[in-house]
Amino acid sequence: MSIGALVVLGAQAAIDPRSARLASSCTALTALLLALLAARLGNAHSCIIATLAAALVLAQQAALPWQLSMTLALLALLGIGRVLPAQRLAPSSWAKGRTPIVWILIVGGVTPFALSAWLFTAHPNLSDLTSSAFLQVPRIWLLCGSVLFAIINPALEELIWRGVFQTYLRPLWGVPASICLQALSFGVQHLHGFPRGPMGVLLATVWALMLGFLRDRSQGLWAPFLAHVVADATIAILVLGFVI
Repeated sequence: MSIGALVVLGAQAAIDPRSARLASSCTALTALLLALLAARLGNAHSCIIATLAAALVLAQQAALPWQLSMTLALLALLGIGRVLPAQRLAPSSWAKGRTPIVWILIVGGVTPFALSAWLFTAHPNLSDLTSSAFLQVPRIWLLCGSVLFAIINPALEELIWRGVFQTYLRPLWGVPASICLQALSFGVQHLHGFPRGPMGVLLATVWALMLGFLRDRSQGLWAPFLAHVVADATIAILVLGFVI
């Protein structure tokens, strides 16, 4: 059930709800049915994973900004947890954990090189990004928005993939499999992101393996969050300096 929910979430990542409404609606219905089935079967870990995946898929039906979709999905999961105690998140999902500086520097430090190499060698089509209304604002607002992006986006993605998915996959499949499964799910979400395409998915998956290892080693989200901030700050700099 948990793997099925992640597969459906990955399928949604490949679909543009604005141009493939029927396919996107079918994906949303499948995600919802999986969440209801998981709740019916009574496995709390699978139910939480399926519920969050379904909430993410449903939030994307409105073609909202990714950060808003993640926020709504997390709020939905927290709201359901208040009504149904069995689906309430454990404190370990958002525990701060230790701060292994060396490992944070290693995991975060590879991203400026990897992202720059991808941008300048793959020459990806980023027209959808450069034409976004969110980027058609004065430079000062772009700078402020970039700072917020480098903080908010990592926080939300770490809460979802390393905080919820990895935490609740672990008792179902074990540590190595939980790290690999969350990494694959995270990588597929970058099919149309930054980086994007097959190479982008591969890069994001490998990096999510490193983040998953860092989360397991530190027993918390603070370490992978800090490493993630470096990556998203790099993305913001590359977009502002070389794309726009």
